[in-house]
Amino acid sequence: PRSGGEADIVLMSSVISACEKANQWALAVHWLGELQFRGLEPIVITCSAVVSAFETNKKWLEMVSLLDYMLAAGIEPNVVTYSAMASVYEKSLNWECSLGVFLDLRLCGVQPNQVTYGAVLSSLVSAVPLEKRQLWWRALLLLGGMRRARAEPSLIARSAAVSSCEGS
Repeated sequence: PRSGGEADIVLMSSVISACEKANQWALAVHWLGELQFRGLEPIVITCSAVVSAFETNKKWLEMVSLLDYMLAAGIEPNVVTYSAMASVYEKSLNWECSLGVFLDLRLCGVQPNQVTYGAVLSSLVSAVPLEKRQLWWRALLLLGGMRRARAEPSLIARSAAVSSCEGS
């Protein structure tokens, strides 16, 4: 059996995850605040669900604030958190930050997954044509890194890599 606090964290994490799936990022933030109000410390899964809610709604500024909170609270982001962060930046057409998230992930010793690679590769496609001409080699490096990590490139990742090479 779970202790009251642990059960509350699991329940709140489920509520936050439901908010994320219902595209209700503001409610996800509300319930995260409620968790803190009750004196409970969120866990990485809880925070990752909020980051995912931000991803759907392109709320990258809010995501940065949450990441700052996580780090200050000693909550280590995991691959789900980093992947959602890369996706937020990709959806916000910010390839520089998406690539930065990938580099941070690697520096922290977290192994990227297909979602992470796909988001970063897709973000390179969104670069303006002048930048895209200078980014094709990064896309190929990412694709090669994906294979070395034994993460089978998805069709989306392969298409993004090819698209980033167009016009180079």
